[in-house]
Amino acid sequence: MALSRSLLLPTALADLLVDAPNIQVDVVEGSYLELVELLRSGRIDVMVGALRDSPARDLHQQPLFADKLTIIGRADHPLAGGVAGFEQLADYPWIVARRASGLLERWQSMFDDAGKARPQAPIQCGSVALIRGMLVRSDFLTLLSPDQVAAEIHAGTLTCIRSVVPDTERLIGAITRRDWYPTALQEQFMAALRASTASLGS
Repeated sequence: MALSRSLLLPTALADLLVDAPNIQVDVVEGSYLELVELLRSGRIDVMVGALRDSPARDLHQQPLFADKLTIIGRADHPLAGGVAGFEQLADYPWIVARRASGLLERWQSMFDDAGKARPQAPIQCGSVALIRGMLVRSDFLTLLSPDQVAAEIHAGTLTCIRSVVPDTERLIGAITRRDWYPTALQEQFMAALRASTASLGS
C-alpha cells in the first residue's frame, strides 16, 4: 500500500537481497480492498501498509511503526506560516484518499468529530506522485504522512500546514492470513521488514 512503496518496502527488500541475491520478488501495488482478496486467495503472501482498527478474523496484523498524519500544502500556500482554523481549512480544495480507505476515514473524522462541515474534495487519489504534483502547482491541501513527501519538504516546495486540528497517528505494519505458515525465505523477509523500521526512526 501507499506509504510502504516509498519507505518501508524498499529498505526491507534491499536488505533481503544482500543476503539472498538470487530470489525473485513480485511487488503488487494497490489499495487495501484491491490487495486483501489477493491475500485471501493466496496470490500474494503479505500486505504492507496501514493497519485497520478492526481487521477481519481471518487476517493477522503485525504492527511495525506509528506513522504521523498531518496537513500538507505548497510552501507558499496562503495558510503556511500560521495556525489555520477549520473555517480557513474549508476555504481551500482538498485531495483525499480513495473511497473505503483508512486515510479517507481519518480525513472525514477530522471535521466530523469537531462538528464542522467537510471541505470540498474534488480529487480522490491514491497516487502520492500525483498528489505531490498537484500540491506544488495549486492551493490544494491533503492529509498525508510527512515521510511520503520528505524530499519535497526538504527542498522547500511543500510544507506541513499548522492548524487547530491535531496530528493523528496510524499504525503501519504487515498483514497476513491467520492460517499462513511462512517458508524460511518468507520468515527472512518478515525479519527484514521489522529491522527496516529502525532506519525509519522507529
